Amino acid sequence: MTVVSRNLQTLKEQRDTTQSAIAAVAGASDGAVSKWFSGEKMPRMKYLEAISAYYNVSVDDLTGERNGLYAKAHGLTDAPAGASHVELRKAGRVPVRVLGAAHAGELEEPHSFFGEAVLYDEIAARHPRCFALEVRGRCMDMLFTPSDHIFVDPDMEARDGCIAVASVDGETVVRRLKRGNGSVMLVAESTEPQNHPDIIIRDGEADVRVVGVVFWWQARSELS
Repeated sequence: MTVVSRNLQTLKEQRDTTQSAIAAVAGASDGAVSKWFSGEKMPRMKYLEAISAYYNVSVDDLTGERNGLYAKAHGLTDAPAGASHVELRKAGRVPVRVLGAAHAGELEEPHSFFGEAVLYDEIAARHPRCFALEVRGRCMDMLFTPSDHIFVDPDMEARDGCIAVASVDGETVVRRLKRGNGSVMLVAESTEPQNHPDIIIRDGEADVRVVGVVFWWQARSELS
């Protein structure tokens, strides 16, 4: 299979559709689309653009090797596995995958995510690869509390002062991100500051990676 054929197959599986349906969307024959899926032939750009517009994905999602749908679905990018495009709907809200819990520990693999949260479609449209996390612990309880959902965009720039989901030597926490003087600070905003000290990492002391930026959060009761 080619890169494009793998991405098309991933799209087909994620959207629970068929090759014939994709052919209709693209305006191509079933025979031509069959060759795309087998890797025998590369679809022309006009067909890729029609598919990307209909399914709300980018052309890069269909053609990219490291940033295509297949790579995203299998955890081969810097974004967590399963962080694929949300599917916009006309009902006003769209489901967003909950990939794990935010506080400490590894992000869950997609087969063990907790279910779905719901986000308003106009917000989801601005963050097409977003995913949700369930809040655990009280290190950020001045903003959100346990069992709330936070929504994370792996593509947003992690600017100084943003709320970020950060991986520190493989353990993942959500904190306010501060940078300066050759160090990174992950600042807690807790009503119990004595129990949740800030994490200060000086250059080279630990492997720090920003998984994504928190752009929205809401109580679980409001999302049901």
